[in-house]
Amino acid sequence: MSPDDMLSKLQPTSIQISAIQELRENKRQSDYFNHLSAISESIPALGWVTINQDPSHYVKEMNDAGQFYSNRVLKEWKEINKVHVDWVKAWVETLSDLQNYVQNYYSTGLVCYEIRCGTDDFPPSMIQINTPPTTSPPSLL
Repeated sequence: MSPDDMLSKLQPTSIQISAIQELRENKRQSDYFNHLSAISESIPALGWVTINQDPSHYVKEMNDAGQFYSNRVLKEWKEINKVHVDWVKAWVETLSDLQNYVQNYYSTGLVCYEIRCGTDDFPPSMIQINTPPTTSPPSLL
């Protein structure tokens, strides 16, 4: 796969990461700013596929980057609403699980051979494409 092909495949994820970071910047007055910041600071972990050496370390760094804001959510909400505490634990666990997955299966980086990179190489039953919902969920912000 050429670098241009790789960029085009990663572009949708990159756009969403940027949208998350922009949302955070636009919601500085929100009661959920620390939540948004925890996600915004750590969501670049999804870019592990571009890291050639020890991508699990990159995922950990991104998890650590969001930890400051995760801790603020815990401190602010632990006595008010346990749902927020559970949310932080779930997010941190998700990133930790991603780190473990990358470490176990891609410890030296993503390997993509020209003949195996495209979805055309796999039977349709092996490919799951989730389409976004047609309606937006209600906004908490």
